[in-house]
Amino acid sequence: MPLLHVRNMIRNKTNRGLLVFVVVFLGFASFVTAQEPRGEEVLRIVVKDVKPFVFVETTGCRGYSIDLWNEIAKQLNVRSEFDIKATVADMLRSLQENKADAAIAAITITSDRESVVDFTHFFYSSGLRIAIPSGIAPTWIATLSKFLSGDFLAMLGALIFLTFLAANLIWFFERSVNAECFPKSYAAGFSEAMWWSIATIITGGCENKSPVSVLGRLVAIAWMIGSIILVSSFTATLSAQMTAEAITGAIAGPEDLSGRVVATLEGTNCVQSLKDINARVVECASLEDAFSIVASGRAEAVVFDAPMLSYTINQSNFCEVRLIGPLFEHQSYGIAIPTESPLRERINIALLNLEEVGFFKEMNKKWFGSRE
Repeated sequence: MPLLHVRNMIRNKTNRGLLVFVVVFLGFASFVTAQEPRGEEVLRIVVKDVKPFVFVETTGCRGYSIDLWNEIAKQLNVRSEFDIKATVADMLRSLQENKADAAIAAITITSDRESVVDFTHFFYSSGLRIAIPSGIAPTWIATLSKFLSGDFLAMLGALIFLTFLAANLIWFFERSVNAECFPKSYAAGFSEAMWWSIATIITGGCENKSPVSVLGRLVAIAWMIGSIILVSSFTATLSAQMTAEAITGAIAGPEDLSGRVVATLEGTNCVQSLKDINARVVECASLEDAFSIVASGRAEAVVFDAPMLSYTINQSNFCEVRLIGPLFEHQSYGIAIPTESPLRERINIALLNLEEVGFFKEMNKKWFGSRE
């Protein structure tokens, strides 16, 4: 056998052996790699302190939303790292800047927020609710509030304006022909004319002062007739309000909040909602402060998100407070995630699974109870 042919045979066998070795080595390496456990997925979750959904404590976070997220994390087979933020705006900003994977607390789903982040299915349907003292007699502030309603103030404003107008007209027409009663000087003449206008409302006339000019007497006749109508309407408005209060008693629902003194948390959407229905709003730093203001008689009711009100009442010593009326200004809480996040569908499936096994019923019973 030629020497060259022998060398080729040896080289081919060596190459085949090397190839077999490489294949076996790569297969073994792939097998070992497949057997090694993959690193657990870690999600960054932003939260804020909003009891009872999130309690931020030295030992960590707990609450309705924390319990919910922990159950979702189990279904997703992920580990969570919580990052505490001061406001909802800070939470949403973290999502927009991709510094967090999800945000959960008591975040209301709104069109404005949906335009900058995505939301999962809602996990809690809420709204505003009213809490009032139980069996406590009306206080001086409640009585005063009747005199500060929109209708009453409008009628009072009209009466003052027309009294001012009548006094100016009487002075203008009488200053030249009846200077003894209504001096030409505006300051002196107007003060006398205003006295005449007020006396006409109260007693129907002023014995020591009367207009003598034709135009002055026409104004006087119109003012006498008009003042009767104005005073009658003014009295009827006040009587109607006081009669309605005597019949209906305390606040029964959101329709009764107009003109009432109501306490709520400062800087929340609830403040504007109350102003929109003409309630007189007292802004407080906490719900505990709001209840204290009601107890002291400086407000008639506390209005805020129903779950927070319910929890605070059930967990605190506010025995003389109860929830009344229906939910209003309805809203839903959801989990916020970055736009187009792949987590959205996974979280939605987990939420549906939890709903099917009755998880939310148990959570509501655990965290809110009832106080009607």
